Amino acid sequence: MSRNHYARVNFQQSRQCHWGCLVVLRAVLIAAVVAGSAVGIAPIAAASGPYRNCSEAHADGRYDIPQDDPDYWSGGDRDGDGIACES
Repeated sequence: MSRNHYARVNFQQSRQCHWGCLVVLRAVLIAAVVAGSAVGIAPIAAASGPYRNCSEAHADGRYDIPQDDPDYWSGGDRDGDGIACES
C-alpha cells in the first residue's frame, strides 16, 4: 500500500476521534449545566426547625414533615398520623 493510503486512513481516524470527542464533551457540558441549574433552583432553607408553627414551616418550604424528620414535632401533627404540617 502507498504512503498516501496510510495518510488518508490516519486522517479519517483522527477526524472520527475529533467528532467523537466533541460529542462526549458536549454531553459533559450539558450534564454540568443541568446539574448547575438544579442546584440553582433548589429551595434554600431560610430557617431550620423545629418550627414554632406550620406557617413558619410552610414559609421555609416545608410541607408533610414525617415523624422521623428532625423538624417534626407533635404540635404540627393535628390528626396524629405521623405527618406534621400536611399540605
